[in-house]
Amino acid sequence: MKKIILILSVFILIGSLQSQAQKNDQLVVEFNYNISLPMGQFKDFISETGTRGFEFEMKYMLNDKMAVGGNLAWYGFTEEFPRSTYYFEGGALTAQVWNYLTVFPIRAVFTYHFLPDGDVNPYVGLLTGAYFVDRDSDIGYYSIREKTWHFGLTPKLGCYFPMKSQTTEWGFNFNIKYNYILYDQTGLNNKEWNN
Repeated sequence: MKKIILILSVFILIGSLQSQAQKNDQLVVEFNYNISLPMGQFKDFISETGTRGFEFEMKYMLNDKMAVGGNLAWYGFTEEFPRSTYYFEGGALTAQVWNYLTVFPIRAVFTYHFLPDGDVNPYVGLLTGAYFVDRDSDIGYYSIREKTWHFGLTPKLGCYFPMKSQTTEWGFNFNIKYNYILYDQTGLNNKEWNN
């Protein structure tokens, strides 16, 4: 059963349904399922892969190669740490810790398609905008929560495989993105983290 779930997760990770709402290919709508890998300083807070991620993107084709639009997404991360003693200034606490992080970005998007009429359509893109970050640590019965807004940038590299019919175009969209959130906050253990 675990193998089937893993295979389905990988398929959903790399495939997203993309539909074109108009015959003249001006409006592009994407629905994506995302799996996220913690990187950089964020990995100190949560190191486990985030399997809860969804994305909606709508773009308008300016010409055959360039598109602009908007993007809404939701990413969820969680990690459970074993019961341990945590030391801080003036004392110590022995408890189990759960860390949670939810990110909700609202971004503008620009993409450039290299081969718009090909059977394979590679592209590059840049997303930028506001990121709502809900960061929560449960330490035993105590909870430390922080809800903040930040600016961020997300470059992406992808490839679209179109499947055309007489009225619409749909296909599979494979991409890799790096979310860089300008966080600049002091976290647990007084560590500065910025991405």
